[in-house]
Amino acid sequence: MSVEIAVKNIIFDFGGVLLEWSSDLVYLPYFENDVGNMQAFYDETQIKALNHDFDRGLPLDVGLKELSSRFPHYEKPIMFWKYAWHKMIGNSIEGSIK
Repeated sequence: MSVEIAVKNIIFDFGGVLLEWSSDLVYLPYFENDVGNMQAFYDETQIKALNHDFDRGLPLDVGLKELSSRFPHYEKPIMFWKYAWHKMIGNSIEGSIK
């Protein structure tokens, strides 16, 4: 006996699609609510741009290791991208789940 399954949707990316996503949820508390210091981190490391490379298939460990080697003074917050990603997820986006 075979079972047929009808696939209605395949979701490859849920952050910003089904759920709110913001790295600020992790980094703002880390930088003690100092938006200027958080933005300096983003500007210097370009970690948000690197996230696009992750979405295109760059292995997380490879990208983060390379970035950490270029910005060793930011190694801890850079690694949040791997170890605290779940804290970057917010609420569901109204209407998307339907």
